[in-house]
Amino acid sequence: MVYSSGTMGSSKGILLSNDSFQNSIQAYPSSGVDVTRGQKFYQIIPPWFSTGLSTSIHLPLSYGVSVLMDPRFEREAFIKNVLNHKPNYAVAPTSMYEAFLDEKLLKNKNISYFNYPFEGGEPLKEEVASKIEDVFANHGSPVLLRTAYGQCECGAAITTQTQKNKDGRGSVGMALPGINIKIVDDNFNELSYYQRGQILVDTPCGMIGYYKNEEANKKYFRYDEAGVKWSCTDDIGYLDKDGNLYVQGRASDFSVINGKKTYNFDLENIIMKFNEIKMCDVLPMTDSNGVCNLAVHIVPNMEKFNNQQDIMDFLKVIQEAIYNELGDVDLVPFIFKIRDNFPYAKSGKRDTRKIMKETDGFITIEKYNRSKVLEKL
Repeated sequence: MVYSSGTMGSSKGILLSNDSFQNSIQAYPSSGVDVTRGQKFYQIIPPWFSTGLSTSIHLPLSYGVSVLMDPRFEREAFIKNVLNHKPNYAVAPTSMYEAFLDEKLLKNKNISYFNYPFEGGEPLKEEVASKIEDVFANHGSPVLLRTAYGQCECGAAITTQTQKNKDGRGSVGMALPGINIKIVDDNFNELSYYQRGQILVDTPCGMIGYYKNEEANKKYFRYDEAGVKWSCTDDIGYLDKDGNLYVQGRASDFSVINGKKTYNFDLENIIMKFNEIKMCDVLPMTDSNGVCNLAVHIVPNMEKFNNQQDIMDFLKVIQEAIYNELGDVDLVPFIFKIRDNFPYAKSGKRDTRKIMKETDGFITIEKYNRSKVLEKL
């Protein structure tokens, strides 16, 4: 039994079978990862999640690869372990790899042995990925920082990018062998390439079911006319014609503003296009009158700003970009919080529930008024 991360709700017990683990390890050679005996895997994901237990422990040990275990989500510890223990692989959140951008931690050391860095659980901006890859190359390891996607319910990985090509940046790669993916609308009709909908997965690595939770099982599993058992991931995304999967966010990650439903990740995707932003999170915030507004949490790229006023002015640029993209004044946020970083749960994912409980440090920008913007123009 492993556990769901509980990012947006209570964690659930997940029952995995022996077949789940064995089918998972059979799929990985296709990803281009060298799993020959004698190499070392850096294990940072806790083993009570399937990514930690299946991908980061059972998989490497099955191939004779040794495992270095350190569950601390601390950047300094991450870099020190890479330098001192010389692992060949790692699966970690983006925030850990950003530590490579701090030359004081890396100390001009050679990391030519660090050949297979994979990230997941957080958005990966192309600009950030390129900078991290430049650091890898400058320190003897000219490799790509690759992205994978999965769920504990699906026995860890569903897709992965490979080291064999650079195509599909922004995607989470292609389905592992034996796994099928389809995108469906709200009525479970299959959609075409590039059409956005819920991601459904047919995988031999999936769970038996949630532990003593038949109600959740009925919601999660769906059988089609041919009797195929599909896992309803509750994630929203699309497939391109080459089979690359693009995950945009959780179906439950939405807010209702003035009676209008909007996906929070749609705003995040607009904001993350700016090089001035490292990370962001858009969450609902209810005021004292019971009115729901959107609050934007931002980690800025301080190299792009001269002072605090520059950041304040830039928030209005973000407002204009959101309006231009969505065309609705009600969906333009006016509450912001400038942050140094985000808190993370033990799962390694951003601790959304903790962030939503925060009440201080927020900035209110003048509520967006399209007519005033046009007057200035």
